[in-house]
Amino acid sequence: MNRSFALFVALAVLVAHSFAIHGDSEGGLAAPYSRAYAAFRLARNLVHENSLAWIPGVPGLDAYPSLLWVGLCALGERLYLGINQFAQAMGVLFALATVVVVSRLHPDRAASLIAPLLLAISGGMAAAGVSGLETTLVAFLLTGAFLTFERGLTATTSLALLGLGLARPEGWVLCIAFALLRALQGIRSGSGAPRVAPWAFAPALAGFILLALLRRTSGGPFVGPELSALATLDPGELAAGFGGLWDFVRVAASPLLVLYAVWYLLRGRLSATGTRALSLGLAWCAVVTVQGGGVLPFYANWVPALPLLLIAAQEGMITALNSPEGRVRGLAWTAFLGAVMVSALASRSPGDLAGLPLADWQRAWMEPSDRGIHGADTELQALGREALEDELRVTRYLRTVGIFFREHLPPDTVIATPWPEAVGYLSRLAVHDLLGRLTPIEPGGPLRPWDAPQRVDLLAALERRSPHLFLTLENDLRAPTPTSLTLDLASRFDIAPDEEPRLAKLRELLAEYELITVPIADAEFVPVPFDDARAYLLRRRELDLAPTLDLVIEESSVVVTMRHTGHVQLAELRVRGRDFDGEYWHLTPNGRFVDIPVMARAHLLVHATGERVVELIRAPLPTTGPTLISLEAVLVNPGTPNLPQAFAAASNDVRVELPR
Repeated sequence: MNRSFALFVALAVLVAHSFAIHGDSEGGLAAPYSRAYAAFRLARNLVHENSLAWIPGVPGLDAYPSLLWVGLCALGERLYLGINQFAQAMGVLFALATVVVVSRLHPDRAASLIAPLLLAISGGMAAAGVSGLETTLVAFLLTGAFLTFERGLTATTSLALLGLGLARPEGWVLCIAFALLRALQGIRSGSGAPRVAPWAFAPALAGFILLALLRRTSGGPFVGPELSALATLDPGELAAGFGGLWDFVRVAASPLLVLYAVWYLLRGRLSATGTRALSLGLAWCAVVTVQGGGVLPFYANWVPALPLLLIAAQEGMITALNSPEGRVRGLAWTAFLGAVMVSALASRSPGDLAGLPLADWQRAWMEPSDRGIHGADTELQALGREALEDELRVTRYLRTVGIFFREHLPPDTVIATPWPEAVGYLSRLAVHDLLGRLTPIEPGGPLRPWDAPQRVDLLAALERRSPHLFLTLENDLRAPTPTSLTLDLASRFDIAPDEEPRLAKLRELLAEYELITVPIADAEFVPVPFDDARAYLLRRRELDLAPTLDLVIEESSVVVTMRHTGHVQLAELRVRGRDFDGEYWHLTPNGRFVDIPVMARAHLLVHATGERVVELIRAPLPTTGPTLISLEAVLVNPGTPNLPQAFAAASNDVRVELPR
């Protein structure tokens, strides 16, 4: 096969792979990951408000780990391009450029297409291209810096290394790794290989110093949170990092071919290019592992190292393919085809393939390592395609929540949540990050890294007493209770989830809020909210924005009216009477009193009434059957258990005594 044609096929496969793996339920291209919206909002504020900040007054230089990606998103914002499509298009272009760069190491050898072909079928590279994140930009700059470094192109290498540091803080560490390789080249001056000039590292050093000075002038530390995490070798973070690294190797499969590079390195037969590629790839993996790794789909934090690892593997396999022994060559091709098959399987949901019973094996292979420090919300429940589908589902849900907040909450509303990215971008409200990545947990405190295990001092975060809290991604038909929400938050995020005094204090803080069930559209283009598409919001009781009920007796009939000045919400009306024996009788929608718990009005969509009073129900008092001595009415959140608990009521509880 012609080499150029094979490369074209690889690029086409990568594009098709990216669009196929990132599809939504309507058959189109799904939105970027939720995290991408943090960069989008910073870019929008930079363009339209001339301020690099998530919210006014909080410096945003370290709010997102890729300053260069924020700048590129700002370019799309300035050109009034759709930010979703712009970011995804840029990601795909950088992924394609990475494949092209990898193919240029040995432009005269067909075997040099091993790495590009493996990249094209890699689920990690395909998913990263349309994720809306900077992953493929970093991969392109890292691989481009390596190629120009190998060819001794000083000016291009210096620009690539500067861009690498601006694209991810880990890039500054890789600049040091490049400098060490250059020093080793100087020691072996007799090799005759082209070398970059020592000043190639000056722009990167100047860029690092300039950013450090900018942080200090804004009252921050010299280095950002991602690099600060490298200074604390926490055993839990290391365990999470090593578990994530192993999961990355399993889900990508192709990095296992690095064993060829290691084998020939130990035998002294690996090329200098392969040795340097292996060193740099392992350096990136080591940095990410020490940071804790993160749990993005396909373990995107390790993906920038994939091209270098595959270059090293390719160099080892070229050595094997040059072997005079046929079995060595045959084993190399077998290993290559096996890596292609296993890597491709990670991009599909578990299931049998062409009659082959692969489903159980694939589920076992895609079972993630147990790294309990991350917590259930960020812990991948499965690897590969299933992890990506879960990310897209959560992102879609958060986008609809953000749209609801934008359309129905006042513009001065302040919300705190562990998931501020898409919610903050789409709502345009002041959204605080309870995990301390976009806004500090304590006023004036440092920001936390994005990919470290997300356990924080929840008590300190909640003691700021934000007017509104968005604390759960659960949107089923059963509303959370104070106990269930406390235990859920502590198990996911708190630094000491099992300490009873902290749990008691956390529940005490949550008791200061009332639960609101809000309707969100099932899809962004559907204007009518569905009853089974809901979100749960906590609002401080002192704001006094809950609906107000009134219960009166008019001509032997019970009448319940409502006035509401707040935003739209879901609720159900419960009206019940108590008889002489203390038994409760519940009013049904058709005006009868029965001795089983029912709602007088179910699935109410409560809109603001202003000063108007809306009649919710009118029903005659029973003339036969139970003799009621009192009546009470209250709006309750749908799905609230039939138990007295702080999150049940969605309005005031009104009560009247009946004449005896």
